[in-house]
Amino acid sequence: MTSPGTVRVIVIVNQPQQICQSPTENNLDTLNYLKQLTLPFLLIALDHTDGLKNGVGEARFKGADYAIESFDLSEQDLVVSLDADCTVHKDYFSALFKLYALPYAGFTLGFEHRSYDGILPKPMIIYELYLRYMKWGLSKARSPFDYYTIGSCLGTSVYYYKLSGGFPKKTGTEDFHFLNKLRKLGPIQHVPKTLVYPSSRISNRVHLGTGYFLGQYHNDQDLGITIPSCSDFGILGQVLKKLDDYYDHPSEVERWLRLHFEVFFFKSQVFSKISTVAQHSKTRESYQKKLLQVFDGFQTLRLLKYLAMKNSRSLESLIKEVGHALET
Repeated sequence: MTSPGTVRVIVIVNQPQQICQSPTENNLDTLNYLKQLTLPFLLIALDHTDGLKNGVGEARFKGADYAIESFDLSEQDLVVSLDADCTVHKDYFSALFKLYALPYAGFTLGFEHRSYDGILPKPMIIYELYLRYMKWGLSKARSPFDYYTIGSCLGTSVYYYKLSGGFPKKTGTEDFHFLNKLRKLGPIQHVPKTLVYPSSRISNRVHLGTGYFLGQYHNDQDLGITIPSCSDFGILGQVLKKLDDYYDHPSEVERWLRLHFEVFFFKSQVFSKISTVAQHSKTRESYQKKLLQVFDGFQTLRLLKYLAMKNSRSLESLIKEVGHALET
């Protein structure tokens, strides 16, 4: 997207390499349909029916790279990601243009998973609540990585896209890893108004995410995901505060971490990386920026999973704990 209002939509029609040696009938129909459309903006359909090795991550990468290489874009122009089975709010484009030239490394958009015939399946309700709960907990812990990681609801500028190295060519979690890279370069802005409506479809394409959860959900006692408690987020907040203080009080913080997190920080070499960063930082501000590189979004989720498995709670007790936290 470019200022003052140019929209270019690039559709990557693709399939996995292993599916077959020729394009599927569905993809051929899609390509023919797209070629016949008359739209008020430029739509380009890229034919990758020869197969992509690395799935949706590679598809996003190819689409963004094509846009940057093919058009005369400024560094402030936007690169925005959207899944093919999403619908959007009527103000989608106008809302995106308001983000033009904002001083952020990236942004995420509001979302609501789409219902069918006015009904949202219970597993989908649980999963969306889980997504919102995770962001809420990360914000309460004052984590710098407190954003939604949904591939259909994110974007960045051409400048930061290039600086980050672009979308990882991964079969899944490319949205998480891309935002993780962007956050190390600067803040992620969230636009809370609901603008994007992802599909609630079941999928076994990857072993994670919305579609996979819907297929794996059995009942409220077997959700298929590990959920941190409010107490776990509280502990994360303590850890982040200690790591922030490490530059000024290294011995004190190391003793505390060894006492409470010997396995997580020392047997996994996480602490040695933090120590190295502190030793090579001339100022506290420099240390804080470098700390994002080693204790990033991935390590944050690792710690939360470690805490959740160590302090396992039932869904019922988690709901009560969250209710109490919201009341206070």
